[in-house]
Amino acid sequence: MRAQKKTPEQELQLVIFKLGNDSYAVGIKSVRDVIKLVEFVNLPNAPGYMAGVINLRGHIICTIDLRKKFNLKAENTGKSRIMIVMIKNTPVGIIVDEVEEVITIKKKDIDLTPSIIDQHLPGHCLVGIAKYQDKLIILININNLLSPDELRNLKITNKT
Repeated sequence: MRAQKKTPEQELQLVIFKLGNDSYAVGIKSVRDVIKLVEFVNLPNAPGYMAGVINLRGHIICTIDLRKKFNLKAENTGKSRIMIVMIKNTPVGIIVDEVEEVITIKKKDIDLTPSIIDQHLPGHCLVGIAKYQDKLIILININNLLSPDELRNLKITNKT
């Protein structure tokens, strides 16, 4: 009997990060950069989850506090970082408590998110829960994090 050859379709590469005590992940292809917290410029009348804008190498990037977006208690730790992600070809900063590691996980180790949880978050952005070593990791589809209107507003703000 032949050993089954691993294919890219059977595995996912993920960037693991923390919000509080919980682990979350996004696909590595959507992450462009990870930087230390920098000073934001607050925008008047911005949504409550918007931390502000930052200047990243000459580009103005809107930054979201992911804790606030997920209705979690907002607090920055000494390990807090800004992950620059691409949401439908728009660069967006998301503040997380800590970036832990990059892993490769088998798709068979991912269960669907219970529908009761997913219906309370924007755009069905939670796509599953992965079992990795001794922990559970909540998987996020970064392209569904923001509604079309929210993303359209970010694109307008990000133009330089």
